[in-house]
Amino acid sequence: MRQALTTLLVAIDMMSWVTNIIRVDMTIKESAPNRSLSKGGMLVLIVLLASALFVIYLVSQPQLVPGQGPLTDIQNVETLRTQFNLDVGQPRLIMLVSPT
Repeated sequence: MRQALTTLLVAIDMMSWVTNIIRVDMTIKESAPNRSLSKGGMLVLIVLLASALFVIYLVSQPQLVPGQGPLTDIQNVETLRTQFNLDVGQPRLIMLVSPT
C-alpha cells in the first residue's frame, strides 16, 4: 500500500510539472490569434493522461499478503466441507457475503 501511495504521489508531482510546462507554452502563445495546443503540448498532454491512467490501474489492483492464497468462491456445501478439511491444524476463516 505504501508503494502504491508513493507511486501516486510521484504521478501527481509529474502531472503538476507537466501542467506548468503547458501553462508556460500557452502563455507564450497568448499573443497569437490561434490558441490551440501545439503538437508538443498535445503530446505532453497525452503522455500525462496515459501516465495517470496507468497509476490508477496499478493502485486499483488487489494485492495479496505474501503467503496468502487467492480467495475461493464456494458454490455449494460439499466444496466448503472439502476446503475446510484440507487445512486441518491451521486457522480458518469463513466469510458469508451477501450481495444485498
